Amino acid sequence: MIVDKGRCIGCDTCTIACKSEHLTPPSISLIRIEEVESGNYPKVKKIFTPMLCMHCNNPPCIDACPETALSKRDDGIVVVSDTKCNGTMACIPACPYDALHFLYEDAKNYYDGQPTPLELEASPNYLKGKVYKCDFCASEGTSGKVLDPACLRSCPVSVFQFGDLEDPKSKVSLTLKQGKAKQMLPEQGADPVVFYIPDGDEGISNQEKE
Repeated sequence: MIVDKGRCIGCDTCTIACKSEHLTPPSISLIRIEEVESGNYPKVKKIFTPMLCMHCNNPPCIDACPETALSKRDDGIVVVSDTKCNGTMACIPACPYDALHFLYEDAKNYYDGQPTPLELEASPNYLKGKVYKCDFCASEGTSGKVLDPACLRSCPVSVFQFGDLEDPKSKVSLTLKQGKAKQMLPEQGADPVVFYIPDGDEGISNQEKE
């Protein structure tokens, strides 16, 4: 996946789409938007960064889990098995991207009183004491190919690109060849397959802009 930070407007459409796709309880968001301010008054800009699982080539979460609850699929997607997860949470501090989420209490409803039909459907799937994470919406289509993630399908400003890095003709491969998209925290050695195109104003002082 490639995330173009310069396009992100912080609308949270991706986070809502993710919740709708995965029916997550209120305390669990598998994608989040981080925001920072760049510059000084009067030239100030907010920079938004969508954060999700990086599906690393060398996932530290897998090495940290004593129960082998995390694994890497043949297509590179990192998934967690809630049947194997015993709640040690060893994977959570091991992840440099804060991409794993622990359900500390029984899943609650979004509204007091009667649960919604979606919550009735989802409640058995989220268990107290388990870890949950982004799985790139890993269900497969009729062609056997992974479907585009909900964050990409919902984004109104085309922040996300998704595809096969091993296909030199895929959109993500062609974008990477331009040299603008970079890994986040490469010094951690996790070798993530989510890349970020930085915002043009990121880290630029007002004097440099002038």
